[in-house]
Amino acid sequence: MPHALTLQRSAGNAAVNRVLGSGGAATPVQRLVLVGGKAHSNDPGLPGSEPSTESLWESVVQVAERGTEEERAEFAKYREQMRAQLDKWVDDQAVGRPHPDPDRARTRPLGRKRQSRSYRNAEELHAALLGWVKQKPGRREERALAEQVRGSSDIDRHLDALLVKIKEYINQHMERYAASLNWQRLWEELSTSQVKARNGKMVPLGTYRQHLARMAKEGRGEPTRIGNDMAAVMKHPEKYGQADKIAVLHDLMEYLSDPRHGGTRTAGSDVLGDPVANRFLNTQEIDPATGQRTKSTTSRGMRSQLWNGPLVTRDEADPTTKLARRHNVPVWAGQSNTMVRTLFLGEVAGGTSRELGAMAWALFAFWRINYDHTWRLAYHTLHETLDGASNYGVPYNMLDRGAGLADYRPGTQLRDMRETIAALRGDLAGLGEAVKEHDRGSPDHLALAGQYQTLREKVDKAAKGTGYMWLSDPEKRAVARREAALTLQDAFYEYTSLCEALARSPRTDPDWLSGPPDWTELG
Repeated sequence: MPHALTLQRSAGNAAVNRVLGSGGAATPVQRLVLVGGKAHSNDPGLPGSEPSTESLWESVVQVAERGTEEERAEFAKYREQMRAQLDKWVDDQAVGRPHPDPDRARTRPLGRKRQSRSYRNAEELHAALLGWVKQKPGRREERALAEQVRGSSDIDRHLDALLVKIKEYINQHMERYAASLNWQRLWEELSTSQVKARNGKMVPLGTYRQHLARMAKEGRGEPTRIGNDMAAVMKHPEKYGQADKIAVLHDLMEYLSDPRHGGTRTAGSDVLGDPVANRFLNTQEIDPATGQRTKSTTSRGMRSQLWNGPLVTRDEADPTTKLARRHNVPVWAGQSNTMVRTLFLGEVAGGTSRELGAMAWALFAFWRINYDHTWRLAYHTLHETLDGASNYGVPYNMLDRGAGLADYRPGTQLRDMRETIAALRGDLAGLGEAVKEHDRGSPDHLALAGQYQTLREKVDKAAKGTGYMWLSDPEKRAVARREAALTLQDAFYEYTSLCEALARSPRTDPDWLSGPPDWTELG
């Protein structure tokens, strides 16, 4: 661990995450509770730790006895579960071990979770134990939601569209800044998933790509088709599973960003800037009747401590954590900045809110199903993922966390595409008359007839593309579906541009417009 700890001090937990995730270091302790600087764990290799939880439990009981009558009654209700949970939190020998219940072992193929927790005092430990046991049903619900995400072809097709858009975004950026960026080297690095460091050594790229490969090699994860070619996933996303797609989307975000966390500079470094500050907002208070955010904060609800390695725990004193505890919403690692930065890549590449939502849901499912829960650094829950995604216009309600998944039910994308095409066609006749009126008194270089014809062709092409469901080959069907969605988005952009041009014209009356289709429903 020495080099990993040095990295943590200078570059933060994200850098340590990369080292540990690639197998570059081993974490010495994976289940312990640190309260007021005193460690409790049954790990025999941890000097000075206390394997017994008796003194810890007594301090929790004392906190409960000082509470109100209602709080004491709640403690009595959950006392047995809290006591058992505390024993689990210090049982380091349990990490990675199959659960004794066969049904629960089936949903935990990676073995039992790591638990490394740090609290300032017994009051925080009491709050964490109570919150954890009360939120157990919510964690099971989130597992079921993650399975639904994994089975959603609509989400897969939205991810396909995003990957294609990001490829085009990279190409356009490289063309614009050709004098300062090496286009050929960028695609070589993405095609080989490695970059030459300053010392001349080749360094592998792709934190999540390596994670999936390692898990598959150890027989603890699903097979991955990425190999060393991340570029291929952008070119032919329909050939890859959802976990592969989201892994590459995440790794592209890192590849194109400033390597501020100690990573190696790439040909794509600094292509992607930083999200604006309001993208990092998290919910501090909600309207209890509607579940909508009424007060926000930049706090992630995270408590980080360096103790024989990085400890990242939910901060029980933070208002965002207290809010989650009040409403029995599962939380664990803290609100996700990784999600914010990954969605930012999708946004600058032209992703729609529906596509960005698909990315957020897929990230949640990746962390819930594909992420190695025996890692020391915890995964992000649904709330810790989707709450921040709402800053990008992704629908999310804290009191009905799974409601937004309805946008990705089977057939939803096709229905929305057909409704949008019908709305566009409904306006084409009136739009054509407005274009004729405009062009009668306009010079040739201002004529809009050509743009109107392009719009009609794109609408017709999108309508024809909605017949993709009749294709028998699943990959061809996926490609046709993606292309139809992208063509429809192009048609909408063309429609909006044409309407804006007509609105500026003194020769046309905009009253013929029925209003543009709802952009959020474009697939």
